[in-house]
Amino acid sequence: MEIYFTENIKGVIPKNKVTLDELSNKVLIFLKSLNQIDEKLFSDWYEQGWSKKEALKKKVSLEKEYIRKIIENEWDKKFPDLGSGFTFWTGKDDDMKNSRISFTIGLITKNEYLNNIVSLSLPKSDELKINKNDERIKKIEKLIRDVWDSTEIEVSYI
Repeated sequence: MEIYFTENIKGVIPKNKVTLDELSNKVLIFLKSLNQIDEKLFSDWYEQGWSKKEALKKKVSLEKEYIRKIIENEWDKKFPDLGSGFTFWTGKDDDMKNSRISFTIGLITKNEYLNNIVSLSLPKSDELKINKNDERIKKIEKLIRDVWDSTEIEVSYI
């Protein structure tokens, strides 16, 4: 019998016009709730940088104003209907132990091929990878539905 492990969980988020404050709150609630699901995997988050050394200096503060500034800074200035896109990672010394979370939020374009998305990539190292039937996967799926009103969840396995 083969055992499958969860590689990525992605939720498509409805294209509703929401305020920067609402988006900031949702990101904050989501990150804090992930930590409650698994503190070992989701304890610290870092912004991306040009190098690992640079990125490790950019620890994400789980404060509303900090999150708000990231969303605002990453908002597409030329095409505001495309919203904001950014990625955090967990900063582990081994890339196989890292989780990553990517957000595309605030997008309201009528283009049917573009969507708001929250995508969580999970660690691939033997000691941290998560079996597809693990209760944490169900909790993360529920969290995406509850926080982001997602009706479309896609889980990929390795």
